[in-house]
Amino acid sequence: MSLLQLVEFERDEYCRFEDYGRYHKHLTRKLHTLRKGSTTSKTKTKVTSGPAWLLPVLSAERVWSAAMETKTAAGPHQVVLAKFRKAIKFAATTTTETNNVSALEKLERAVYVDYLTALLQQERSNLDLAIHFYARALVGLQVYNTAQQRQKNNAAVALTEAVETGLRYVLYTSQTVSERSLNLHAFAIEQVTTAVTEDAQADQTWRQLILSVDSEALTPTGTATCGDGTNDTSDTLVSQISWAGRTATLKQSHLAASISTALSGRATASRSRDSTDALDTVIAAWTSTLETLQPLLDAEEDQDAAQDLELIKAYAQFESGQDYLARDKRLITTLPAREGILVLDQTIARLTQAAGLPGVSKEQASLVSLQQTSAKAERCVLLSDVHGVSLAGIALLNKAITYLTNNRQDGNSDPHVTSEQQTQGSRLQALQQRLHRHIAEHTLALSGDAATDSGTVLDPAAWYTGTAKQLAKTDAKSLVAKSAGAKPIVLDIAWNYLSGAVEAGDATIQSTTAVRKEEPMEVDGAAAESEEQSTPGKSAKKGLFGSIFGR
Repeated sequence: MSLLQLVEFERDEYCRFEDYGRYHKHLTRKLHTLRKGSTTSKTKTKVTSGPAWLLPVLSAERVWSAAMETKTAAGPHQVVLAKFRKAIKFAATTTTETNNVSALEKLERAVYVDYLTALLQQERSNLDLAIHFYARALVGLQVYNTAQQRQKNNAAVALTEAVETGLRYVLYTSQTVSERSLNLHAFAIEQVTTAVTEDAQADQTWRQLILSVDSEALTPTGTATCGDGTNDTSDTLVSQISWAGRTATLKQSHLAASISTALSGRATASRSRDSTDALDTVIAAWTSTLETLQPLLDAEEDQDAAQDLELIKAYAQFESGQDYLARDKRLITTLPAREGILVLDQTIARLTQAAGLPGVSKEQASLVSLQQTSAKAERCVLLSDVHGVSLAGIALLNKAITYLTNNRQDGNSDPHVTSEQQTQGSRLQALQQRLHRHIAEHTLALSGDAATDSGTVLDPAAWYTGTAKQLAKTDAKSLVAKSAGAKPIVLDIAWNYLSGAVEAGDATIQSTTAVRKEEPMEVDGAAAESEEQSTPGKSAKKGLFGSIFGR
């Protein structure tokens, strides 16, 4: 386990929910155990069962946790500054060992020292130096994570998030740039390559270390392709976008930065384990873009420039809608059904707005139409979950299946449309299986109640032998066609919910009793009406005499 991986593991395991006191006690016990099994000389203590940097790093983490605990309890204090300095002193001892140490190991030690130094400068309110060391730590982490991915090892994700959060906070506090519309990695590379500090020799040594691991780390590479919904960007700023067959140049640097942040964040979200949080960052960047655009549109007097801004606005609205949809799909799986319905209502409204944007291509319109119908189907599924295994729940599931069945667009070769159709096809099969299971469960539940009215006890096992789990896997058509002693009652109950067999004209499934069939249930998208309608023109006689003479 490398140095940064050890820090990552220890913090994730023992410093959850910012419980610095627990982390401090854990490290104290661990250091005591390590020192008991180490050899001590006049100059230093050497661990016999671990790397040479183990004791200094754990000691630095222990002092860091004490500093953070003091800061949380008492706020800024001289004791906090002293503890940060002591943590840096422990961490710096790991950089003095150069024998048999690879460039990657030197880099992770330098990253750890830069991170602690940035915390100290931030605590001292020396924001310019804090920005510089945060930028160095972020670039170093990016190079380190790239090297780890090449070796198929775990990256330092949590430490990267801590560095990014610290850098954003310091930038926002110092009002150096707009915190919401910044591509952090591009800014960090620019900072470490152009900024001049008092210790120029140390900066030069750090650059050489970075280049020894990755020769292209300090040079932004890659191109940004925009306008087709398949943006995959690197840390370079987007200079122009394409929409409705036209190209618009991003003349405002802050506008280009916010769009670049959104596009690069989208690529990061596709690889992130917690993609919901990553997509929230992307959505915040799109929101910043739209907020920046409106004042520019209001102040622009040149007609051509105003048309370019309108084109950029339509592009940003469409792309933000796609990211909202991706975020909502992941979010709904973690929410209760009722809250998920509210989220889907907003999703459907956004897709309706996206379909009406000026300049939407035929392929994009087809994709939005598929997504809109899919969202409506998922809304019916959530409503069905609210109603449970009941007439309303079965009708809502049937409505969702109808949405997905009719949502086919043959002949469209767009890859995004094809991918969406394949996803909906898999979802359709799952919903059909769920519908069969709900029909079976509801039929079994009602069979005993229906038989009780005639004074007999109806056991479902009399017409179907098997467990409920096996019954759920049985097709509904073959279920009601089974011959058994109790078939007439069960058949007529189940027949009312099999509208698909009636519409298909299946002659093999016929009712064998004269029991009146209920009309198909109507679903308005919010609830299912399952009550029987009374016969027109006839009114039931009420009262005592009506109940006596009405018979």
